[in-house]
Amino acid sequence: EVIDVQTKLDIATAELASTVSENADKDFEIRRLNAELGRLASERDADREALSHVREEMTRQNLSYSAIRMQIDDLEREKRELQERMAFSKANTRPETVEVQVVPPGYASLEDALAAKNDELSAAKAELADIQSRRQQIEDEITERSSVLDKRARARDELAKLVTEIEQVVSTFASAQLTVQMAGDISEFRPALTVLDGIVSRLHADIRSALNAR
Repeated sequence: EVIDVQTKLDIATAELASTVSENADKDFEIRRLNAELGRLASERDADREALSHVREEMTRQNLSYSAIRMQIDDLEREKRELQERMAFSKANTRPETVEVQVVPPGYASLEDALAAKNDELSAAKAELADIQSRRQQIEDEITERSSVLDKRARARDELAKLVTEIEQVVSTFASAQLTVQMAGDISEFRPALTVLDGIVSRLHADIRSALNAR
């Protein structure tokens, strides 16, 4: 009888040692999970910083857009003034009534000044079109980056919540496992453990499916 008790004690001790070892392995895996979550958080922070840089570029483009718009407004106003001078000059055809034309410095005539002004205006409008195109590209990039960042943040938060819950489940199961083993005969608990094994197996299959998803 003493030998039988000692045998049971040895078996229980071995099972306990095995359980402790398995729990240590599980703790290690939990730490790996938390480290992976930390990596995901670092990537999220890097994505946020990149998005911030893109938004800064958008601000610069908006400032450039405003400056070019003001330049175009000034050029159009100057063009109208030149056209009014030319119209006034043509309306006063008699030599005794024609006033001296006020030609901008650097030009031989109002016509030359107007042609140059048109060239400036065309160049400014072309630059404005380039800025508008760049702004649209940046806006699209901001929209895409924001959407991706939001989705990744939600996924990371859900994973973090899951890891916390798994950590709690592992701890709870370790305690329950020891309690069942200390009960001596696990046959009474085998049906419940079998159901639990099925649940874990299905969860494992779902995780595998998630890993294979594209």
